[in-house]
Amino acid sequence: MNRLAKIFVVLFYVSCSCPEEDGAVIADVSSFGKDAAASVDTTVADMNGQLGLCYVAEDGTPCDDENACTTGDECEDGHCIGATSVVCKSDSACVPTSCDPQTGCLIGETLPDGSACSLACHVEAYCEAGDCLPAQGSKVQCPKSENPCVDHLECDSANGQCTIQIFKPEGASCDTDVNTCTLETCDGNGLCAAQGKNDCAGLKAIDPCWAYQCLPGKGCVKQPGVFFFSLSCDDGSPCTINDECQLSEGGLGGCKGTPLKTNDGNPCTSDSCVAGEVLHEPINGAPCDDGNPCSVSVCEGKICVYYSPSDCTDGNPCTDDACSDTSGCVYFVNDGNPCDDGNPCTSDFCKQGVGCEAEVLVATPCEDGSLCSLEDFCFAGVCQPGAKSLGCTDGNPCTDDACQPAKGCVFTNNAKPCDDGSACTEGSFCKNGSCSGYAVLKTCLDNNSCTEDICTPLIPDCVFPTKTDGVPCGGDKICLSGVCL
Repeated sequence: MNRLAKIFVVLFYVSCSCPEEDGAVIADVSSFGKDAAASVDTTVADMNGQLGLCYVAEDGTPCDDENACTTGDECEDGHCIGATSVVCKSDSACVPTSCDPQTGCLIGETLPDGSACSLACHVEAYCEAGDCLPAQGSKVQCPKSENPCVDHLECDSANGQCTIQIFKPEGASCDTDVNTCTLETCDGNGLCAAQGKNDCAGLKAIDPCWAYQCLPGKGCVKQPGVFFFSLSCDDGSPCTINDECQLSEGGLGGCKGTPLKTNDGNPCTSDSCVAGEVLHEPINGAPCDDGNPCSVSVCEGKICVYYSPSDCTDGNPCTDDACSDTSGCVYFVNDGNPCDDGNPCTSDFCKQGVGCEAEVLVATPCEDGSLCSLEDFCFAGVCQPGAKSLGCTDGNPCTDDACQPAKGCVFTNNAKPCDDGSACTEGSFCKNGSCSGYAVLKTCLDNNSCTEDICTPLIPDCVFPTKTDGVPCGGDKICLSGVCL
């Protein structure tokens, strides 16, 4: 049945319906046949709600598909179709949502703490008490903008994209062409605009002694041979005066000033210039000269003061040492003063023009430096070892006895075989300076079961006393007078 016929049936049904006892409206469709009856029933059912509206309405007419999970419902080809699915949202990504066609959006149970969640502008986040929190260091790193007037990009929490532009301030330099001799600056709203030609003002301000020009492809360069000699300038140092442009060897030049005078001629001060101020700091304890050659002086509070008398000792026993107020230390030769040349076999005295004069001693007792020789004597100016030597014998067979010139007698423990004085041991040896090493006990055996086999440290070492009569000696035998019977 086509649509026009359906409309006719509906209209006919509406005009020809009559009430039953319970008030229901029933159509007499028996004359239309089985198909027509079914069609009329469906259309009537549709027209009882919004669905029926689309049966006769034009496509695009607003309707309600009775599904709470769709919006923007419109009629299309006789049916009410939902245009857009409802997006259910909660206040937190840690509280899930769903949609029920009958009731609409539903709020689920809060996710457990530590569960992963999605948070705009962060690559990692977790749930805590129902809130979606960013993990430490998980903030999205936005790429560098290709716009020279954008300082950096920031992430927009509304969409999770790096779309927020932070512009450079107005006047910031930028460059959109390859010509280094044109000037461009940012307008504060992200636009790089031309502002004229590059006059190299920045370099001229830093180095006013040279002329600069801008060359395409090279930028600002010095103009050869153009130097503003003696031009007043500022070398940037507060500790110089009369700054002016000066050339140096090799054709180099720049702004140079004359350093402020700092030296006050006082050895007790440290002189310097700091931030344009000349300072003279005291050097307490530093050596100085107070003009007196016979005194040692030190600095104290910027003043050179006396500390101690000068030490004029020259270490020469043949001079008398003194200090003169006019010439300082003086040394007078003193003949006959005793002196020492370090040789025990000479008699020494001072002699003018020679120094310490030595007279050779003969047969005089001396010490040759060795502890192993006795009665040393002088011969031909040299200390000779005496005929006697130090006896180094301790009477201990378990030490090796020797004499060392620097130490004297030395007794070194050995491990030689020795006699421990007992007739009942064999194989004794020295240990730790005494005869106490391992020894084997001597065996005393007469092969008589009726005697005791005993070793004594005395001589004879083995003794065999008889056992008491009646002592068993094997089998049914007993000992009698030292015999096993």
